[in-house]
Amino acid sequence: MKARSVVLIAWLIAVIAGCGIFGAKKPQIDIVGTWNGKSHDGSPASMVFQKDGTVYITITVEGYNLSMGGKYTVDYTTEPVALDMRDIDLSEFGMVLYCPSIVAFPDPGRMTLYGMFAEYDGTARPTAFNTRPTQMGEIYLELTKEQ
Repeated sequence: MKARSVVLIAWLIAVIAGCGIFGAKKPQIDIVGTWNGKSHDGSPASMVFQKDGTVYITITVEGYNLSMGGKYTVDYTTEPVALDMRDIDLSEFGMVLYCPSIVAFPDPGRMTLYGMFAEYDGTARPTAFNTRPTQMGEIYLELTKEQ
């Protein structure tokens, strides 16, 4: 009888924990979709994340419109969230870029992104946001998801 009670109590604890009663799970934001906004200098920016892992980026840098596409992966288990963008085709300049980034979701439907575009995969991921980038290749965006 005692063993049966212990098993029943353990089962109830497992069920309650699975329902999230003991601690709220952090909601996972779905990055898939179209995000529009601006860069640190107020220039327009747009990112489209597709379910198949492709990303399309349109940004204006010093008055020049850049459009590029590549692949992405997101790790929601890190704080801040890690976003890797790879094989970013900037063929008009004969370059393929990599951009290790961090993202935050300050409100539902809003995203901030900070990263560093580079020509190789060894660039370190930022650990904190820089809202005023000054180095070549640095990017800071504030985006809102289209509904």
